[in-house]
Amino acid sequence: MKYLVFFYCLAHILPQSLVGVQQVVQSSASDVVTVYRNNNCRYRTYGNCRVRSVPCPASAQCHLTAPVVQQQHVDVIQQHVDVPQVVQSHVDVVQQHVDVVPLVQQHVDVIHVPRQTKRITACPQGHYLSPDGTHCKHIDCDVGFTFSDEYLKCVDINECERHVCLHDESCINTHGSYICRKICTQSGYRLDVRTNTCEDINECIEGTHLCGSQQTCINRPGGHECQCPPGFRLNGPHCEDINECLHSHACPAETSYCNNIPGSYRCVCKTGFKDDGSGKNCLDINECLNGNGGCSHLCINKFGSYECSCPKGYELSPDGRTCLDVNECAKYGSSHLCPPETSNCVNTPGSYVCDCKLGFRDDGSRKNCLDIDECSEHTHLCQQKCVNTFGSYKCLCNRGYRLVDTHRCEDIDECHEGDFINSVAYSRFKSDSGRPQLCQGHCENTLGSYHCTCPHGYKLQYDHHCVG
Repeated sequence: MKYLVFFYCLAHILPQSLVGVQQVVQSSASDVVTVYRNNNCRYRTYGNCRVRSVPCPASAQCHLTAPVVQQQHVDVIQQHVDVPQVVQSHVDVVQQHVDVVPLVQQHVDVIHVPRQTKRITACPQGHYLSPDGTHCKHIDCDVGFTFSDEYLKCVDINECERHVCLHDESCINTHGSYICRKICTQSGYRLDVRTNTCEDINECIEGTHLCGSQQTCINRPGGHECQCPPGFRLNGPHCEDINECLHSHACPAETSYCNNIPGSYRCVCKTGFKDDGSGKNCLDINECLNGNGGCSHLCINKFGSYECSCPKGYELSPDGRTCLDVNECAKYGSSHLCPPETSNCVNTPGSYVCDCKLGFRDDGSRKNCLDIDECSEHTHLCQQKCVNTFGSYKCLCNRGYRLVDTHRCEDIDECHEGDFINSVAYSRFKSDSGRPQLCQGHCENTLGSYHCTCPHGYKLQYDHHCVG
């Protein structure tokens, strides 16, 4: 017996459990299978017929509106469905529970299944040929799903089987997708699911550190560090004081002494130095700025000390502060300081002077005396000639004169005294009287010289001879 079996669903007619539209399968002389098509249809097998479940939302209706799509082959295979005899004639309604997907039925594909055993060579768009070539399969699945021949519906794709994540990530398959989770293997890091990165664990904030009460926890990438206050060092969970004075560079030895204190040290300044306010450095004290250091004359500051000094001509007394005058003339000898032929040494406070003798004058230094050229400075010292001498002068007379005193000259009577050359009298002619005779003829004295004349008839020659 042949029956006409309808599988269908309408959201507003069927109970709430019927949430999809079923495929209508007609068993008749030609056995035409009508398929309701939707973008997310799911196929099912009912007996020997292929049934597809079309999700419909509870508030929507499925309408059978679509042109009939004919298979390429027109030969029909008679398909008989044996159904047990039923006393009552009625329409069996098969209820199927499916997930609600908010999609709208678009159109209906009508596929004529051939009765004779022939393979289908082509399928409509949106379908693919089954492996046995007897029917077309729908392939319109959502992203992340694939059509299952076994379940005749779209099933989730396990992307993790395709190793879609990086080597340092783990793959978690989800419905229609997958998640790659970072694998955090390095100590001190954990996964941040929001950013899918390995974030550092701040042990200091979370209280998982091992620092003692005196220590400060410093977070580091992948771990943490325990630090002690300055001047202390780690000793397990405790901090112990560092004796900085054991290090030679703590305080400069030439200026201070080192005094260790908890967590630090202090430099105690030596005499002549003062603290700069830091307790770590000592500065030199300039004692000369305070009352000239007690020096009577000069104060010279030195590193950590000072000394008194005296100017030239003074020397420091035994008290180290007072300066006493030095008598250079007595200490060094006047002959070494002032030449005795020109000057005399005279001591002065802090120095000495050379007192110039007569005929000398100071050159301006009061240490040296120069000869005075009296002849050039005084034109009337001598009657005729003035000759300067070292420290004095002398007067000379012209030829034919003699110096009477130190300044005056008088004429020499050469006719009676002879001619003087370099203060020596000489005679040109021999005289019977023993007196010098300068002329062969007559001798006549003149100022500074003499004049020769000859008797009448004689002529005076250049050598004072008379020639007749």
